[in-house]
Amino acid sequence: MSFPELPEASPVRSVAAGAALGVISGVPVVGAIASSTIAAAVASKQRARDEEFWSWIAARVRMLERDREAFFDPGDDEFFAAVHRALRASRETADQDKRRMLAEAVVNAGSWSSVDLSRRERYLDLISTLTPAHIRLLRFLDTPREWLDRHRPGATTEIAAIPNWSFREVMKRFLFDGDETLTMSASAAVADLIAERLGYVDLSRSATYASVLETRTSEDGADLLRFLGDTVEDESGQSSPGGGGEGYSTQ
Repeated sequence: MSFPELPEASPVRSVAAGAALGVISGVPVVGAIASSTIAAAVASKQRARDEEFWSWIAARVRMLERDREAFFDPGDDEFFAAVHRALRASRETADQDKRRMLAEAVVNAGSWSSVDLSRRERYLDLISTLTPAHIRLLRFLDTPREWLDRHRPGATTEIAAIPNWSFREVMKRFLFDGDETLTMSASAAVADLIAERLGYVDLSRSATYASVLETRTSEDGADLLRFLGDTVEDESGQSSPGGGGEGYSTQ
């Protein structure tokens, strides 16, 4: 399978890189040899990361064509534009999970997608901004009861035995084993999701067993998860959507 040729860097990035290397080469101790060595190392690393990115896309395409019998055209204009954006975002993060999520999600960004173009563009922007931990937490908000049954067997029975819970108490007890620091980080992540209109939940409000485990995603949030498919699913069986509570920052 062939993919459109992409530029090594944007003009802005090329200018910035050139300026930085110019400063380095101006330092007598470092000199021109060191600057060229750095430039070669950076270029080699970028090529390796881009090749890895394309391999993830290729694997996702094979899965799409096999499981859904979907049509895929690598020359599609909408896919071409989307993959440029996704590749740029993947170059700007060291988070491997996020890079893989971008690569796998962009396969659904062509004209063959059932999602309209404006929403696809919004979802790609969101995926570029949010972390995989945000998305795992959004999956929990979408189906709290099913998530707990899968990852924390017996949790729903324990929740049913107590008349009232707040959603924050559920997260602290069953997602983070009582860790207040991780719960605070997750609460901030929930605020991010609410700000993006992907979910709605009052973390401190007490509710009955039935209502505390209701779906907490908006229609937009549920559509984002469908757009992503099974990317960033928790395959390791870990108990926390945050993968240990790290990676919630959108900065």
